[in-house]
Amino acid sequence: RQNILMFSCARHATTLNATTTKPWQKRRREKRLDGIKSRSKRGDLELLPGDPSFLLHVSCEMGLGIRADFMKEMSKHIAETLSKPETYVCVCVHDDVSMTWGGKEEPCALGTLKSIGGINLENNKKVMEKLCEILERDFMIPKNRVYVEFVDMERENCGYDGATFGG
Repeated sequence: RQNILMFSCARHATTLNATTTKPWQKRRREKRLDGIKSRSKRGDLELLPGDPSFLLHVSCEMGLGIRADFMKEMSKHIAETLSKPETYVCVCVHDDVSMTWGGKEEPCALGTLKSIGGINLENNKKVMEKLCEILERDFMIPKNRVYVEFVDMERENCGYDGATFGG
């Protein structure tokens, strides 16, 4: 009998006997495949609030603890400002990035905030005020060296949990 090593996305391996397939193994595999098929046509995501995501590149080095505190503070502020549950907010920061602004390598930041709804003048101003306050206070990045693009996404253009928020 020959054994075959099979890998799954969960990064673990199982060994199956190549000469026999037990009925319970076949049923388990079919059930797993059915779950994958049904998840791709889910309608429940249409009812969820959507995905605010904030990606920020900064030219200075933040340090692990300070970066984590900054991400948590921005996550909470974005959730409150956009009226979204914080469980859907994702904040990603790339620090110590080589950047120039106006041909100078002085401290600066470049970011993008994307959300399904909630992107408007009033909210954008609140996010910018808080972001610039923190960047200037903690990282000495002047307010006039911070760009943020605000993107109001369509539900069908945002993926989550193997599907899109559009269905």
